[in-house]
Amino acid sequence: KGIKKNLQFLLSGSKVTTELFTKTPQAFTGVIVSEKNQDQAQDFQLKIHLFSNELFKQIDSLGTGAPILIGKTSLLGNVELAAEPIGPLDIILGLQDPSNLGAAIRSAEAFNCKNIILLKKPF
Repeated sequence: KGIKKNLQFLLSGSKVTTELFTKTPQAFTGVIVSEKNQDQAQDFQLKIHLFSNELFKQIDSLGTGAPILIGKTSLLGNVELAAEPIGPLDIILGLQDPSNLGAAIRSAEAFNCKNIILLKKPF
């Protein structure tokens, strides 16, 4: 709901943030870092949002301590699943654990997937 309301998302995980920022820096508007790790923000050349160590721990769901990127997105639409696939390969995901999304995106990219459709609820 927050993504639809604000048209923004948070991306965490040291590997996936570096990979996606390198490929699509224009998709990100800022970086959130803790006081302890504020020097890591310089790698991204984005607006820096400095959080106290305690506050940062609350949003660092994976507990990595790595910077969290703030991304922008367009309005997400509904997908008609009975329609023909949009591209050569579409993947439909119903993740139980959101921390697996990065691995799913990397796997989809390895198979040259053009569209990932995220379901509201797992299968």
